[in-house]
Amino acid sequence: MTRDLSTDPDTLLKALEAVVEPGDDFVVLHSALYAFKLPGEELKWPLLRALRRLQARGHTIVVPTFTLSFLGGRPFHARDSRSESGLLGDWFLTLDGVRRSAHPVYSFAVSGPRAEEVLDCANSTTFASDSPFGLFERADARLVMLGCGWDSCTQFHFCEEAAEVPYRAYKTFQGQADYGVGPAQATVRMYVRDLDIDPVNALAPIAERMRSDGKVKSVEVGPGRVESVSCKALVAEARQALRDDPYALVSAGPVVRYRLENKRKRSSAEPLRLALLGQANLDILRGLVESTLSELVTDRRVEVFTAEFGQAYQEVIDPRSPLHDFKPDIVVFADRLEEIYRVDSLDEAVGQESEALERYLEMVAAAAESFEAKVFVQGFANLQSPAFGLADGEAQDGIARLVAEANAALADAFRDNPSVTLLDLQGLAARFAGGSACDARLWHLGRIPFSQPFSQELAKHYAGLVLALTGRSVRLLVLDLDNTLWGGVLGEEGLEGLQLGGDYPGNAYLRFQKTLRRLSERGIALAVASKNDEREARAAIAALPGMILKEEDFAALRIDWRDKPGNLLEMAGELGLGLESIAFVDDNAAERARMRLMLPAVKVIELPDDPAGYAEALLQSPYLECLGLTQEDRKRAKQYAGRRVAAEERQRFGRVEDFYRYLDARVHIQPLSPTNAARAEQLAAKTNQFNTTTRRYSRSQLEALARDDGGVYVIGLEDRFTELENIGLVVLRHDSPDPGGAEIDLFLLSCRILGRGVESAVLSWLADETRQQGFERLVGLVIESERNAPAREIYAQHGYRRGKQPGCWTLDLAGERPALPDWIKLLDHTGEASRVA
Repeated sequence: MTRDLSTDPDTLLKALEAVVEPGDDFVVLHSALYAFKLPGEELKWPLLRALRRLQARGHTIVVPTFTLSFLGGRPFHARDSRSESGLLGDWFLTLDGVRRSAHPVYSFAVSGPRAEEVLDCANSTTFASDSPFGLFERADARLVMLGCGWDSCTQFHFCEEAAEVPYRAYKTFQGQADYGVGPAQATVRMYVRDLDIDPVNALAPIAERMRSDGKVKSVEVGPGRVESVSCKALVAEARQALRDDPYALVSAGPVVRYRLENKRKRSSAEPLRLALLGQANLDILRGLVESTLSELVTDRRVEVFTAEFGQAYQEVIDPRSPLHDFKPDIVVFADRLEEIYRVDSLDEAVGQESEALERYLEMVAAAAESFEAKVFVQGFANLQSPAFGLADGEAQDGIARLVAEANAALADAFRDNPSVTLLDLQGLAARFAGGSACDARLWHLGRIPFSQPFSQELAKHYAGLVLALTGRSVRLLVLDLDNTLWGGVLGEEGLEGLQLGGDYPGNAYLRFQKTLRRLSERGIALAVASKNDEREARAAIAALPGMILKEEDFAALRIDWRDKPGNLLEMAGELGLGLESIAFVDDNAAERARMRLMLPAVKVIELPDDPAGYAEALLQSPYLECLGLTQEDRKRAKQYAGRRVAAEERQRFGRVEDFYRYLDARVHIQPLSPTNAARAEQLAAKTNQFNTTTRRYSRSQLEALARDDGGVYVIGLEDRFTELENIGLVVLRHDSPDPGGAEIDLFLLSCRILGRGVESAVLSWLADETRQQGFERLVGLVIESERNAPAREIYAQHGYRRGKQPGCWTLDLAGERPALPDWIKLLDHTGEASRVA
């Protein structure tokens, strides 16, 4: 029933009487009076009169007078500090007999028979059981929402503290407070939101459940609403929800969970250190690199170092410099030829001696030798318009020769150095559509080499290189069909109405498919998640003219009417991929938003409205950057497709062991070599779940370990459905602290092959190999991380005994050793001639 405030002065009293029960000792009112759309004076006295009438009937009235500004340093005064939680608190305090509780943040204006109980609360924390919120639950107070939604109900925070929700934590605040006897230092311990992960309470769903269960009393008052619920009912509902899901009281719970997990990883992991070096002013570029990497690398802190202006050479050469103390993981040289030759434009450098370039190459070489880091060197390009224009062909030719010769010298200097990778600056500038790559005004003002937009493009490019280098690039693209792989909606327009090839927009979709095919050949697998009739969609894939991608090109297909995040989760499990390795591509913005909400670890590629931009949107994504292709990369898409066929075959076998025998798996043990070193580095960089110590080694470090300290072995696997693929790595050290023992410093495997016995085959070989080398014991190390739970028990499961030191497991090589599963053939390539077990 709707009540009219303008015609009945007792409307608010009648509304409150409708939602408050006679036995409610405490009535706690949260308010947003603007909802009633009346001037303050027209509300004030009818509302205060109503509260007095309720108090006269035995209810204790409690109104929030919160002052959150205390948390920001503002002093609190019990008499003078205005309520920051609505006008009602200030109005109520003007009445005789109304007192304010002594809390500098969560104070209440209170009057009535049980007022002293509120005023006497100890408040060990703001939402503790000895706070007013604990009292409200014990006394089953009536919680009233006067014109406001349930998101304003502070009692929910009491439930969050009791449940110790992970997105809040205790924090102590101090400030000045005066409770009527003079100012004094006040200390408040409060369970606050973690602002780094930005959780936002969403309490309306809980209120809606209570409303549908008949627990909420509700009355409409003009344009506003008055609702109430018993405190015990609300707390019981919230507690049950939090037992089911600790993130039940926040919006985008999966996103908050993901952010929190990444924050924990960042706090425990070593930071990723990148040195950005150049002779010019790189401050703008540095800021953009920091912000871009912080956004894209969510599980590690990122630190970026730049040298003081003009000091890059000295930083590299001096072993006591801040750069050497920084110990970079990645070094990027961002010099242009203008900086190397110390000129404003390249026409001034034509004809100069090459000594400056030679010094630059020596500096890069020194950095590659001095740091255990991957070194990226920006190639050279003519990014500025020449002062002489197009008319002077001879000058143009001179600049072109200068750039070409400098790039050739750069390539020759580092052709055989695996630690150094050259970046194609000319190609990046050619693809850049954001205006000029250089800004003459920035150069003359501050010796800033690149324009702001091009610096942003460079930062994104560098970030892509870091993602690829650290194993964070995408390995699977999950694609929609309608208006993504082809134009039109199959279910509405039929096969004949779809657009692919020919005129626009069909030619744009065709180019997009060609781009996807090239990415597939580069090792990025493709899958389909489409809301469609499966039979019709498969027929379209097979028969649509111009269709480049066929069913056999997809590692997985989910064509149905189910939720796409659920389908993607199934595909990830089927293919043995982590969600961080998957990107979602869909023309529907609502589907993209839902994927971000439900599976925040999945990368979502933003597609433009115009399909002509689809291909570029993919190619410009930093998640698809590629540093180089291994044989495994080239075969990966086919490997995933083979796995889909194998999964289908699995259904024919009752026992999994029989299926494994049918697969005819062959495990190859290979020493580190020039042909597999790039793949070994790639494996070491990935954040595998099956990784015993999560130690990361560069190619040069692996080569040094293989040469000096023991052995580095690459594990390959092939079976009936997949070609040989290197899927694991073992680092064995002979310099163990145990004088008679060899030490497994690192053992990692691709997660998708776990459970097939490969880990047992490798440990069986390691035991035989080290015994033959004369060792008495084999020591396996385990360093626990948030992600490597599957690897922690591997040694215990294979007969190793827990050692005296934490994380050490020991196998007596004179005793029983791990057995080779009878469905695996092991091929040992470490000797002069391969051996088969």
